[in-house]
Amino acid sequence: MILFYLTLGIIYVILMRTLSSHWNKPSEVYPELEQSISASVLVPFRNENQNIPLIYIKLMELDYPDLEVIWIDDLSEDDSLLILNNLMKINPGKLPMKVIRNLGVGKKAAISTGVTAAEGEIIVTTDADCQMSSNWLGELLKPFQDSQIHLVAGPVMSLNEKSFFSKFQQADWSSILLITHTGFVNEYPIMCSGANLAYRRSTFLEINGFDGNDHIMSGDDEFILKKIVSHFGHASAVYAKESSKLIQTPPFQSFWGLIRQRMRWASKWNTHQSARHGIASFIPFAIQVLFISSVFLVFTGPLGLTVFLLLWGVKIISEKMVLGKVLELYGVSIDSLSWIGISVLHPFYVLITAFGAIRGNFEWKGRRNERKN
Repeated sequence: MILFYLTLGIIYVILMRTLSSHWNKPSEVYPELEQSISASVLVPFRNENQNIPLIYIKLMELDYPDLEVIWIDDLSEDDSLLILNNLMKINPGKLPMKVIRNLGVGKKAAISTGVTAAEGEIIVTTDADCQMSSNWLGELLKPFQDSQIHLVAGPVMSLNEKSFFSKFQQADWSSILLITHTGFVNEYPIMCSGANLAYRRSTFLEINGFDGNDHIMSGDDEFILKKIVSHFGHASAVYAKESSKLIQTPPFQSFWGLIRQRMRWASKWNTHQSARHGIASFIPFAIQVLFISSVFLVFTGPLGLTVFLLLWGVKIISEKMVLGKVLELYGVSIDSLSWIGISVLHPFYVLITAFGAIRGNFEWKGRRNERKN
């Protein structure tokens, strides 16, 4: 048992160093846009009355000439639509905007509705609780100057707040970004975020959008990514990790709110029909379970206790070094004491999320998802 956990520590260090080496690879540099590419930013929203005023302002501040914004109301049950309409009357600005109603139910249907109404060559999706810089769109669209690029995915990070829970979420986001980037670097992307995603409208139509997976509650981002890569090859999709392309989102204020979101994301683990995706989903879960199980070493005597402390010390230090490097790119710094707490709690958080995803029963914005037997 002692040898097993020592081996686990060595494997984990090698894994983290490998992921770090992928992250450190320089990104391809794309030239400035010689002429703008027409874009349609789609903002599906449901019950977002608290968030719409801020993203409305952020979108109005975008410094991009050939742009329209399409708001798609996904059957909101609050006054989101009323607030949005009032904002457009009070502060219409010069940016072309449309407000339409989802022709179906759910985010995939909302995006499909938005694509149908869009006039831009590039579809850009984001969420109603997001914030972006004024030059975000111009930076995100640079790769589309290459006609072989069909999809560009960008990073997402929760906003800086002082609480430990906020730092926990930023560390969790850094692990997501690290794995996302690694997938793209290794020519087998497994995930991206619909909060910061762009693809050609013609591409969406050519692959028939969400046909084949529109019945699944989550995955508007990953399924599009997989279909585009399958149809056009891995070189057709790029991950733009630079801070200039960053989207920020507010941190959750409750632990179970965060868990419900992550359960929703992870619930599609068995819908991709890909062994590699299944393995990529299982390995992080298995590693965290093994770390939790190492607590039994404490009861095996002084040597076991020493190995236990060594194993968790290796975990904390390697995560601080590697994930801290990811956060550094986006101007985020987490103190050492917080890293200790994050590294200790994260395996239990992964375990809870995984079991919830396997069960497949969760609620999101007033809609209930239940596992189909």
